[in-house]
Amino acid sequence: MIKKYFTAWLLITLFTGSLRAQEFSTAANSNTVLSKKQITAIITTVGEVFKENYVSEDKANEVVDYLLENKKKYFKMTGEALMKQLENDIQGIINDGHFRLTYFGVSSNFNWISDSDDKDGNEDLERMKKEQAIMDARANYGIKELKILEGNVGYMNLASFNHSLEEAKPTIAAAFNFLASADALIIDMRENGGGQPEYVNHVMSYFFEKDNVLISSIYVRNSDKLTEYKSLPQSELAAQKRLNTKLYVLTSPKSGSGGEAFPYHLQSFEKCTVVGETSLGAANGFTPVLLNLGPEVGHLVVSVPDMLITDARTKSNWEKVGVKPDVEIDEAQALDEAHKLALSHLSTLVSETDRTYYDNLIKKIAYKQQTATTSEINPEYEKYVGTYDIRRILIEDGQLKFQRGDGPKFELSPIGEELFELDIELTPKPNIQFVLENGVVKGLNLIRGENVTFSKKE
Repeated sequence: MIKKYFTAWLLITLFTGSLRAQEFSTAANSNTVLSKKQITAIITTVGEVFKENYVSEDKANEVVDYLLENKKKYFKMTGEALMKQLENDIQGIINDGHFRLTYFGVSSNFNWISDSDDKDGNEDLERMKKEQAIMDARANYGIKELKILEGNVGYMNLASFNHSLEEAKPTIAAAFNFLASADALIIDMRENGGGQPEYVNHVMSYFFEKDNVLISSIYVRNSDKLTEYKSLPQSELAAQKRLNTKLYVLTSPKSGSGGEAFPYHLQSFEKCTVVGETSLGAANGFTPVLLNLGPEVGHLVVSVPDMLITDARTKSNWEKVGVKPDVEIDEAQALDEAHKLALSHLSTLVSETDRTYYDNLIKKIAYKQQTATTSEINPEYEKYVGTYDIRRILIEDGQLKFQRGDGPKFELSPIGEELFELDIELTPKPNIQFVLENGVVKGLNLIRGENVTFSKKE
């Protein structure tokens, strides 16, 4: 059997992304029962991979012993069934979020790396690099969304670190420049499944004042190599560091690997507040190992966790336990919760008079959270429809709207009891407060700052 160890960021990217979709592909011979000799060879080789590479030597030996002692249970299995059973059994021993077996049957179009000669292999690798570069650019190097939330709170959805850092640097800098004037920042890791530690460290460095602070280290067992990751100086970053900006990081059970490293290390160094749900708990990095199982079986990629990551402060990591939020809340409401926390913090930095602006925004978000389960317009809103002097309230396209005379129509968003916000480009936005007597709408107050205009319902 031919073994190839993939260590380049490109190949790790492929085996954590596009190749995963082809796992247990519908190959012509994937349901063919393998011989005892083939199965024994596969089990032995998988055991060797673990013995040489797995981050815990004791667990690696346990895997090897189990496979050899129980090899008879795998006899008379098809290729696909064998791979599934092996993955389940090994996972039962190590319970590691980064371990997986990816099987490519005989008829799979497996042509990423040639097994025949180096020239073909190099050509395949160059082709993959070009294809991956296109994919990375289309993914905007992991930065999925940028926006300024109300109250001048910046938001960045950083969905992946799985891209070439050198190619990503201009986009990272552009993102931080876009958010340069934000008074607080929220970085969303809820969809981030991980990626390159260099990328993670680069972004974290924007929040470290001192240079060359040891943040983490990664030990690779097979090579006996230790790599330290330290905070970068301003000269290596193309945008200004955010040293005095309150930072909130969102997490979910889908946050994994590098998507956990980012909040874990920043939380450890007291650089952020983590909001959301406990993350996946997959800390040990991995190297994909390609096994050529022969012309009658196909190929197998063993994603074997061989890298031990250690936080410089905790002297530990998040393996199996995940990153614990400072503020625990359902992931679907994590952004709103972090937004409220940011506004609450910002309100402490202004005068008591100006604090009303932030308080009103917080009330609005809180009301939105309370009514988040309602997607259809509330039938109670029908009672508001009508003419109020020169103003009109109507329902159009499933939205409650406000109109003055023959002017444009603006959506009304509920922010409290009988209280709505007028969606118009003003700061602060005007509010509409409906006035009721015995449940019947008698009029409305148009509230603009400290000015209130009453309109009676006709």
